[in-house]
Amino acid sequence: MKPSKTMLAFALVPLALGMADAAISLRFAAPSTHITPRNWAPQWIFPVAWSILYPTFGLAAWNVWKERANQEVGGVLALFAVYLVNNLFFMPINGQVGGNPLVLTMMDLNGVVATAILAWAAARISRTSLHWLCPLLAWMPITFGLKVWLTLANR
Repeated sequence: MKPSKTMLAFALVPLALGMADAAISLRFAAPSTHITPRNWAPQWIFPVAWSILYPTFGLAAWNVWKERANQEVGGVLALFAVYLVNNLFFMPINGQVGGNPLVLTMMDLNGVVATAILAWAAARISRTSLHWLCPLLAWMPITFGLKVWLTLANR
């Protein structure tokens, strides 16, 4: 299947927004004063993960969008948009709170719940959309667990 321009836009726009958000946020971030555990995940893991997650998220939204002629998809696409905006707030908030582990843990908990809701809603429209959300469904509990570990290390 040859990728359409719309499909590419759905995949690349979230990636571009996420990359721009991270670049701007890191430039203005407050320095972290928190302890990082010795066996903490390498810092490169987060940008690599999100370089995969943003496009797969976009492709999940695209699969929902493709169903617009067959059923009402506006509500689910609105959920995708709200999820993306919510996600784009993570880096600026992280920077403003100096990487406070408890704040990051709560934001990731929000992400776990929001991802489950989004996956449930998307699956009702397109099973293929759910498949594209699988990387995000796997990542969010992992990153939440890492943040819990970070929070406990800073008690």
